[in-house]
Amino acid sequence: MSARSKRKVALRVVAALVVVLVVSELVGLVRVHWQGTAYPNYWANRASEPTAPDAIRVLVYGDSSAMGIGAWRPEDSLTGRIVRHIAERTGRPVHVVNRSSGGSGVVNARRRVDAGDVARADLVIVSAGSNDVGELAPAEFRRQLAKLVEKLPVERTVFSGIAPVRGWRPYQDVLAAVAEERGVRYADVAMAILSARRLDILAPDFAHLNSTGYRLWFEAFRPHVDALTADLY
Repeated sequence: MSARSKRKVALRVVAALVVVLVVSELVGLVRVHWQGTAYPNYWANRASEPTAPDAIRVLVYGDSSAMGIGAWRPEDSLTGRIVRHIAERTGRPVHVVNRSSGGSGVVNARRRVDAGDVARADLVIVSAGSNDVGELAPAEFRRQLAKLVEKLPVERTVFSGIAPVRGWRPYQDVLAAVAEERGVRYADVAMAILSARRLDILAPDFAHLNSTGYRLWFEAFRPHVDALTADLY
């Protein structure tokens, strides 16, 4: 084969690879868009399931990360992994009520808090704040976060830290300070993600994590979840 023929073959291979990558990305984007409807329905169905008498009750507030948008399956999300971990660790059924919504910040999360849900919950997970970065001034973020904390049982609640998006650090500092002042546990998600030094954690839209990314997120939650459920098995 001549050098010219070899170059043509190489170019065709590169072109084919580019097409495959583009198609794969488009399919991934379509799937993430589909998840925006499918995953809220999944969690609504989970919440409507009958609650076993000995079930551990998990209550979730937050944004699309709490729903698991970007994960291959909702079970691979932060919420899904927490629920599965508790069930495996305690040997008890887990009933989950996920009140999160896409684009939600701390104000919206506070408005969704239901006193009846809170009273029945054994564990409350809050993953909200990333959407407030750049939208609320840090001082206002602190004020709204404090209002949210006032409506939750601090001894049974774990807050997610802010994901490492542009401008996240001042908001992370606020969240850490409020958590320390109010005695709320918080999972340092940014540390878990950044220390992993991985490039394969984003969903095709580059705005959400994929299943691997949510596994890292869960690892930041694991010690807090274990501590708060230690007396439930």
